[in-house]
Amino acid sequence: MKKGQQEIKHLLLTRFRMRQLVAYIAVYEHRNIQAAARELSLDHSTVSKSISEIEYILETELFARHTRGVTPTPAADILYRHARQIVNQCARTAAELSQISSEPSTHVVIGCVSYLDTIAVKAVARFKSQREEGQIIRLVFGRTKDLHRRLQLGEIDLLVSRLGTAEDQSDIQCVKAYDVGDIIVARRDHSCAGREDISLEDLIRYPWILPPPNNPFRSYLEGLFYHEGVPLPNNVFEIASMFAARDILLNDGRVVCALPSESLRTDLEEGRLAQLNVNPPPVGVLHKQDPTMERYAEDLIKALRETAG
Repeated sequence: MKKGQQEIKHLLLTRFRMRQLVAYIAVYEHRNIQAAARELSLDHSTVSKSISEIEYILETELFARHTRGVTPTPAADILYRHARQIVNQCARTAAELSQISSEPSTHVVIGCVSYLDTIAVKAVARFKSQREEGQIIRLVFGRTKDLHRRLQLGEIDLLVSRLGTAEDQSDIQCVKAYDVGDIIVARRDHSCAGREDISLEDLIRYPWILPPPNNPFRSYLEGLFYHEGVPLPNNVFEIASMFAARDILLNDGRVVCALPSESLRTDLEEGRLAQLNVNPPPVGVLHKQDPTMERYAEDLIKALRETAG
């Protein structure tokens, strides 16, 4: 019998252990239990037991086992996305706790949507290097809607997010930092090419090319789908090579892929590929109207631009 949302939530909160999630993430990323065990310095049986425990708790198969390793199921894709966020948040929590000081200091709280974490962490490090001694910069991650609410409540001073969701709020300043630089493309004869009313939800029924799970751009794309409230595509080519992805795009008129626009300029100009009308808005910094926050926002925008290149 299929479990309901509340029952699954109860199981996640009461039955799961962190060691299980860590083992699960390693198996998912390596696609191999033995390789995961080596990374974690654990026995094969210990890691295998952790996976079996999770599957038993959820009453859901997460991996199809075969002689060369394991293949994740759709349920595994969902669990991985959230498990990775939990483990990342633990690392961030540890970093914050380790820097707590008993001396009074100035706090600046920067919020960032989870799928921009790779760029944000590096940019905030640059930003911190420009601040006075003793000032504490706190970086928090979360979902777009929740972070916007916290910005309004004054719990967050600066917010790094995609623009386009708060410009209608008169007390919120929105300043563009950089363009994402990635576009969603398909062959020029794809059935969605040229359509103005296309959405990510329309595109998930087509085959997609995605980077492997441990690739930072994969995390960004997962966050993009999650932000739009749609699941990842089921029909996926997992390919790390941009050149291989391009070959598949040119040879299969059904496939959809997100790639850096600069790398596809010639194919787009010569009409071999078409940019689909579903592209993320630029990343920017949002803050309440305040002279001090405006100065901080300028420095953070500069750091984001330098980091994003």
